[in-house]
Amino acid sequence: MQYIRLHIAEGCDPVNKLYYYDLSKLPNALEDFRNGNSLLLLAKLIDNFDAQYEAIANDDTVFTFLTNKDAPSIPSSTSKILIESVNKGRDINKKK
Repeated sequence: MQYIRLHIAEGCDPVNKLYYYDLSKLPNALEDFRNGNSLLLLAKLIDNFDAQYEAIANDDTVFTFLTNKDAPSIPSSTSKILIESVNKGRDINKKK
């Protein structure tokens, strides 16, 4: 499956929202949107500004993110890995 991901940032803070769209739902990919004014309805995966999420990989519907959510504040570069499935919702498996 191929996805469009939309990252929405808020100011200079290290936080973002994350929305996605599954391109397999479109028979002609984005070609149907070329000359029209139809909307592409994105699904919300992370819909609050609680942390920063950076997609680093996916295997079908399971995405792996690098995040600063619940990471220790010292050192500031500490991050965690978060694995989520777009079919099953958030916080499937967390690893440090």
